[in-house]
Amino acid sequence: ERTDLNAKALLAIAEADQLGARAAGLAKEGKLEHALETYERAAHQYESVNSKSMVSREALASSAKLGNEAFGHLTQSLREGAKAARPDWRHLQGRIEAGQRFAVDGKDRALLRRLGEACRTNLEDEGRFVDAGKLIKQQNAARFGEAKKLLEAVDPRSKIYPDALAYLEWLEADAK
Repeated sequence: ERTDLNAKALLAIAEADQLGARAAGLAKEGKLEHALETYERAAHQYESVNSKSMVSREALASSAKLGNEAFGHLTQSLREGAKAARPDWRHLQGRIEAGQRFAVDGKDRALLRRLGEACRTNLEDEGRFVDAGKLIKQQNAARFGEAKKLLEAVDPRSKIYPDALAYLEWLEADAK
């Protein structure tokens, strides 16, 4: 029975190792969503190893290493996505939620929390910018004050901030 337990554990580790290698390859190809799913499957495979097997510690260590690798790919992808000319903030939020499973400690969770807050701020500010643009396009000078308030509420750290400033300058020049 003990031999069978260890054989099953070794087989599970071998399968998890293969999944982990596949996940790393997918991440390098830029297929992060698929890579995260594969990392998840590999982690579950490692975690399926019976704690009474002689290789249970190896499985736990490999699972932790895999989680760190997945988290590294995730955060790199999030940073690159945020730097894009037109980031898809909702998509990035989805990646953050999917990546919570790979956060190892409080430092990792804090990083994901900060990135999530940046996504929310950018989404809200893009909404303000769009709403202000709609008000301005109505060409109703009485509504320009509303548009100005929306644009002034845009966070200086938001990607849309320079555009909001340009709109504000235009409104101020137009008011003169």
